[in-house]
Amino acid sequence: MTEAEDEQWDIELSPKSNPFRLGIKDVWHYRDLLILLVRRDFVSFYKQTILGPLWFFIQPVITTITYTVIFANLAGIPTDGVPAPYFTWPALLSGITLPTA
Repeated sequence: MTEAEDEQWDIELSPKSNPFRLGIKDVWHYRDLLILLVRRDFVSFYKQTILGPLWFFIQPVITTITYTVIFANLAGIPTDGVPAPYFTWPALLSGITLPTA
């Protein structure tokens, strides 16, 4: 017999809990750390902007106004009675990307 055939397994490793357990209790226990990390990411993401997090709301409004002026007024694209800003919002929403680290 070879060593591989003589080998016996005595220990079986298995998880202590369900891998899909959310661990809300642990998150609540370390809430101060979570708040610190979220604040750090928020500050670092908007640190280089003049308007800060306000730009997150201003930019889509400016883009909607621009699309409305160009496509509804200059190009004259019909919207079948739907207000032009409502017609341009799906174009904006389809291109939304969330900030990543």
